Amino acid sequence: MEAKTIYTPELPEGMVFKLRGGDVVFIGEKNRSKDTFIQKNQTEWKDLGQKYKAIREDRGHSLSFVAYELGISASRLKRFEEGEPVTSSKLIQAAYSHFLNFWELRSDMNKVLRGYENK
Repeated sequence: MEAKTIYTPELPEGMVFKLRGGDVVFIGEKNRSKDTFIQKNQTEWKDLGQKYKAIREDRGHSLSFVAYELGISASRLKRFEEGEPVTSSKLIQAAYSHFLNFWELRSDMNKVLRGYENK
């Protein structure tokens, strides 16, 4: 038998219970832990996103180009850069770091190659 979520006016707002085979089981406060998690991390996410955005803009990469290279939508990358909660944010952060490192290495290699061409 599938559990059913119930809400009644008698319950404090945000409290969630489920019915299981005739038993009422308290399962927690609806979205309270998610909201708390977001509040605790929002400043850190925003700072991190701004850092990545500044580096991207400094190197002349468009949002859509980086999003394409990372294999995600531009809107998702924009939310990441703005510090909004994004699914798989750690994975996006790792891919973004590798992308930026790759382009920095590529730029350095081009400078070295141009040095050899000018000799």
